[in-house]
Amino acid sequence: MSHDIRSKTNLGLALLALLLHGGLFLALPLLLLPRNPLCALLLLPVALHTHPLWYLAHEAFHRNLHPRPRTNDFLGRLLCVLFGAPFGPLRFGHLMHHRFNGARFDRPDLYDPRRVGRLPATVRYYLNLCGGFYVLEVLSGVAALLPGRLQRRLIDRRSRGADPEEREVLEALAEILSRPAACRVWRIEAAAALSFWGLALFAYRAEPGLLLLFLVGKAFLVSTANNLPHYGTDPRQRHYALNLSLPRPLDSLFLHFHCHRVHHQRPLLPWHRLALAHREAGEGYELSWMQAFRRQFRGPIPYNAAADNQPRKSSARTSCAAAASNTANAGSSSSR
Repeated sequence: MSHDIRSKTNLGLALLALLLHGGLFLALPLLLLPRNPLCALLLLPVALHTHPLWYLAHEAFHRNLHPRPRTNDFLGRLLCVLFGAPFGPLRFGHLMHHRFNGARFDRPDLYDPRRVGRLPATVRYYLNLCGGFYVLEVLSGVAALLPGRLQRRLIDRRSRGADPEEREVLEALAEILSRPAACRVWRIEAAAALSFWGLALFAYRAEPGLLLLFLVGKAFLVSTANNLPHYGTDPRQRHYALNLSLPRPLDSLFLHFHCHRVHHQRPLLPWHRLALAHREAGEGYELSWMQAFRRQFRGPIPYNAAADNQPRKSSARTSCAAAASNTANAGSSSSR
């Protein structure tokens, strides 16, 4: 598959991300704002590029950014620093999402009424949706820097009340953290991501309100997109997600991530092949991206009722057969 990766295009996209999130973002308060306060508006394209930045880093998670593994991981680490969180923990979490898609711990939109009331479930859901998810991603860097003994203690405490699938993820996490070489890499990545925030705090020391506004916007964009293709879908269909329509200029900008069911069924496909695979499957789209965005603000859904909240398909064909035939693909991504 490596020969099919558009490495030159991806390098160009990574350079654009570096210029926006590294160059413009940090240079703005130091060089441009003192000359003209209206330059603050330049933060808008940086913030709006958050999704393409994440989707490009996501390609690195699946080793689809560059055919050389070391170059792929280097670019992924750089992109995650610009994103504000460490590469290793984010990649681990994403691959576990592929492996356990639909599991209770993987679905922030669903809750079990037997375990938690509607009010606390709603409060937790909207906190996560409106920025909390991104905050947790940033804090994964802090967690990676904790002493090993404290990390193990926190994992053990979490495991006590976890279901078997979540416990399996926690055991995999503990195994990684038990390896000195892997743990050291995660710590370096975390230190780099947190150092980026340190540079941002220094650069915006005269304009802390502007930095806070940017961070709130970025957290909102990341968190509202996190579970958007899965909201309300049947958790029993473990390789299911929504395919969402986007206007033509945006689908490439979003690296065809809106073809999300295709990605879950065939996670080893590079981004430029997703649209073609979607057309060949003939599945159509369930919703537009904006409809799915608004839909998730309806709030959390009882776990057992999720199957009754399915959107109607725009094509008569379903993905069940494709999902069954590609189960091995999604499972293999967690070992890459």
